[in-house]
Amino acid sequence: MTNRTFKRGGRGVFKCIACGHATRTTDQAADSECCADCYEIAGIYNAFQDGGAEAAKEYASEIRSCCAAIVAKGGTLDGDATELLQAIGDAT
Repeated sequence: MTNRTFKRGGRGVFKCIACGHATRTTDQAADSECCADCYEIAGIYNAFQDGGAEAAKEYASEIRSCCAAIVAKGGTLDGDATELLQAIGDAT
């Protein structure tokens, strides 16, 4: 579903505006200032804003996976990620 490979001709390494992790441009998040995991979290957060906690629960495994990857890479979970974790019952 997601393409996490680095994009050829990208702009090089930059810091994700959401988690602070150093990353590179991917095909998935080509025009974003976010890493691929934070980009995914942002999309899920949009669904959460539209559909509430029930919408977030549909993405529970993706939320957990992205948040775990962010932390494993040395990033910090932003407010959107924390709010999604709370919505699915994984309060940190």
